[in-house]
Amino acid sequence: MPVDEIRKVVINAIENKSEFNYPPFINNKLVTFINNKLVTLINSKLEMGDDDDDDEKKGNSKLEMGYDYDDDDDDEKRAFRLIKKLAMNGNFKAQNNLGNLYYNGVGTEEDLEKAFYCYQKAAENGNEIAMYNLGNLYYNGKGTEENLEKAFEWYQKAAEYDNVEAQNNLALLYENGEGTEKNLEKALEWYHKAAENDNKEAQHNLGNLYYNGNGTEKNLKKAFELYQKAAKNGNENSMYILGNLYDKGEGTKKDSVKASYWYQKARENGFKEPLTPPSTFQTTQAVNSAQKKSPIVETKKKEEMKIIISTQEKDGSFILIDVIRMKLDIPSSETIPIAVKKFIKSEKLREIDNSKLFNTAVTIAYLRLILFDYNSQWENNIEQARKYIKEQINDEDLEDEILKASENLVKFFYKDST
Repeated sequence: MPVDEIRKVVINAIENKSEFNYPPFINNKLVTFINNKLVTLINSKLEMGDDDDDDEKKGNSKLEMGYDYDDDDDDEKRAFRLIKKLAMNGNFKAQNNLGNLYYNGVGTEEDLEKAFYCYQKAAENGNEIAMYNLGNLYYNGKGTEENLEKAFEWYQKAAEYDNVEAQNNLALLYENGEGTEKNLEKALEWYHKAAENDNKEAQHNLGNLYYNGNGTEKNLKKAFELYQKAAKNGNENSMYILGNLYDKGEGTKKDSVKASYWYQKARENGFKEPLTPPSTFQTTQAVNSAQKKSPIVETKKKEEMKIIISTQEKDGSFILIDVIRMKLDIPSSETIPIAVKKFIKSEKLREIDNSKLFNTAVTIAYLRLILFDYNSQWENNIEQARKYIKEQINDEDLEDEILKASENLVKFFYKDST
């Protein structure tokens, strides 16, 4: 953003002519941005002149602004002081963000009571994020006494302002009868709203209602579709359940390869697998963080995916590229059948001597397990490759076995050097 535009935003914020908001959690880039740009503007009395005001002018402006500034402060403290100034001037979004800083101990000592006070002020001024945050504090008894009725009240207000997280939590309270009477129809209604807004927790919880037939007729197909959306959005509980549904063929066609993939994906994302799968699936609370990926690594994987699908032959088979072979620590493509057969029990499959067939099966497994994030770009290629394998084997059970064995090979030997 150009400096002039930044100045206008800050001027309007201080004068309460427009809203000025920071995200709930301040990262290092934003702290540096605030320090280098916004604090400079405040210390120059927010005028439209040169950035390079002399020290005397800066010093006077600090006193006139009443801005408590210390050159020895670190960036987080400076960010805290700036946001506090905006909050004191009545900016309700800054009040909510000040609550976040007190809650997380950023730029100041952690103080849950002050966080509660800031959220309350912002919520009373109509900030829906603060309403949601206030509901969380009431629900968990942080910075105030636990009060489920108050939590319900603030979640409801935030949900009506289309706060997606609040919509999910409101549905949870309706489902469990916390802070209000149990009402599965209302729970279904609010889960639907949040799920339509792509909230992964609501998608998971709504899937549970359809799977268990709570508040609606049991519908395994709908449950599967919702778990699938939630899993692709990063919900580890849905990842495990999706594996379970593929395993049992509930709501979808039975597929042991996809079942294994989703079980593995769930474990990689921190899901602790139970000893036995549950007969019903439980509702889960919302989470507040998302896994971040390195853009450099993602770019390399995308290029790798493009190279792989470019090797597909007209008959649907794949040529095993060196990148896959090296990451599986296999000396040559000719030794792929030997490696895969270590995971195969069927004598009929073990007798097959067709490198092209095994190379294709391993490539499918690699795309599914390692390059799943690009599935929309290789789905058609996988379909053609599956047709090739079917033509070569012509036995559904053996097809599943070679694909599962190839998947086990990838999971066992894969080493990522990126």
